[in-house]
Amino acid sequence: MRFRHLACHVFLCGLASSFAQNANAICSPLINYERVVGDTANDKNCTDNDIQSAINNAVCPNTTIYITGEHLYKSQHLLIQDKSLSLVGTSSATCNIGVGNNLLDTTPTAPLITLSGAGHSGDSVISIHGNSHVTLQYLEVTGGASDTDQFGGGVYFGGQGALTLDTDTIDNNFAGYGGGINAFGEGGALTITIKQNTLILDNRAQFNGGGIRIEGSTHLYMLEDGSSVAFNQAEGLDQNNQPSGGEGGGIAIYGPAIADIASPGTLVGTVSENSATYGGGIAAIGTSSGRAIARLFSVSSTRPVLLEQNRASASGGAVYVEPKDDSINAILCAGNFRFALNTAPSGAAIFGAIESASGGFIFLNAFDKDDSCLSADVTALGGVNCTQGVECNDFYQNSAIDESNAITQGAIIEGNGSDVTANRISMRQNNAHNLVHFIDSVESIFNTCRLTDNHSTSALIDVAGSKDNSVTGLSSSTIAGNQIDSGPVIVANCELVLTRMLVYQPTVRSVNFSQECVAGSYSASDTITTDISNFPANSTNILQSDTPRFVDATNADPDKRDYHLTAFAQAGLVTASPAIDFGSSANGSDLDRNPYNVDVPLVSNGAGPRDVGAYEAQPITDRIFGDAFGDAISLLR
Repeated sequence: MRFRHLACHVFLCGLASSFAQNANAICSPLINYERVVGDTANDKNCTDNDIQSAINNAVCPNTTIYITGEHLYKSQHLLIQDKSLSLVGTSSATCNIGVGNNLLDTTPTAPLITLSGAGHSGDSVISIHGNSHVTLQYLEVTGGASDTDQFGGGVYFGGQGALTLDTDTIDNNFAGYGGGINAFGEGGALTITIKQNTLILDNRAQFNGGGIRIEGSTHLYMLEDGSSVAFNQAEGLDQNNQPSGGEGGGIAIYGPAIADIASPGTLVGTVSENSATYGGGIAAIGTSSGRAIARLFSVSSTRPVLLEQNRASASGGAVYVEPKDDSINAILCAGNFRFALNTAPSGAAIFGAIESASGGFIFLNAFDKDDSCLSADVTALGGVNCTQGVECNDFYQNSAIDESNAITQGAIIEGNGSDVTANRISMRQNNAHNLVHFIDSVESIFNTCRLTDNHSTSALIDVAGSKDNSVTGLSSSTIAGNQIDSGPVIVANCELVLTRMLVYQPTVRSVNFSQECVAGSYSASDTITTDISNFPANSTNILQSDTPRFVDATNADPDKRDYHLTAFAQAGLVTASPAIDFGSSANGSDLDRNPYNVDVPLVSNGAGPRDVGAYEAQPITDRIFGDAFGDAISLLR
């Protein structure tokens, strides 16, 4: 049942007048209350002449306020206090929004009504306070201009409850903090839900949170298709327009706030072309109130969450992670993602920073590995793995460069005192001083990864530890085809563990290890590499080889290069990559999520049936016992 608040409804209006101090007592959960904003002087179907009046007159929870095209809505500064309501833009030119004359006949994919703050400087376009539950639908919120010491140029929410954005555009707003949206959960939990077809575009913050800024007990959800946070800026300028450091060009998260971001994006990436001093796309900052968590995952098996072309002028082109201290950390959990074309002088894709000891954590594709990523929650929110063959868990063409596009001393994934755990990721065609560089981390773990066709001016992986428990581990990964101008493939100086690695870099040294930690150690096993000159004497099952035999590692188009292993039969002979069936058995699955320990019958086993590197060869059973005369016949699919 729908119920419009019109003067003719004497019973309800009389009660509302008599018992205003207890308005909820006259409200029924069976009634959908409506108000319609338009030209009351000329249209008797309108209940309110302006939006603020409709908000003030909405005495019952779950009231829908339809906003028609009878007015232009400029100089807006709307205040919502302790209300449960929806503001809905309509395509109707009258307040008669019955069937045949309103948005209900179609499902809009873009805003229908614009709410502009132009002409009302110093305020948010929409300010929400107290215990409120508000939905904005089919609206453009633009032109908000809060003062530089204020929060939320387009939308501000301070309190508890919920804000839902559905098919909205929040654009061209400005504030000191949270140019597009600022949400501060206090007095209780606050959820911000960005639904389908919602764009946060071209907003600016003087200091941090160009597009969105969340803090306190706030949980941001951005899970549905067709939504993006793009072209926003956290300028990082002080009152004299001098650089002071801005955080989170697209999204700024201040602990104990949490952000779950999984939308595939729109025509641009999910978080795209934003800029800041720290964290061009996203900044997650621990505070004295608690840790900050940013979780990136996918709700589409073919379109992973995408962070692209974000820029930081200092650190963290796509993501910047900064804990408060040892006990209050900041966490990035990313699974089924893609980082592409992001830039920064340090940490072109990701930078983890802390001034003291370890406290920042970067988990890449580790939802099934670590409780800190709350994997059950991700599954419940619709998180899925990418379909095989989709470019996923991929760092592609990111660059550690300065404003003149010169390569800096930075890396693609970089940390100072932060830890990284990476499972099943690819790093391709990136450009930096190092591909990976961590200082004083407790753990730097890379498992089942592909690092190919990158350019580094120094060591590809450089991990410097000063703690006795610092460990660098690389296992079941393929490193090949990279241009390394100077230095070895891997540099480590505390504890280094290499297992089931395939390293094909024939012109450079594979490893430089120096035991600078008291309890440091170095071990290697089940590994094939082009150089063993700095391998430990007690290494087991190590082979030096210049013939890895990849499917196609030299294609003129680097996007088409294929680093899977080959095995073929011809003229009664079998030719196979030495990495096939070389290592001892171990649990798990390869970069394609194919099972390990798959024996290729015509290939002799080394220590066992496990292949080394990122890929496990999968035999074609009906070709194994072919005559193998004439043209070469591949034994693998």
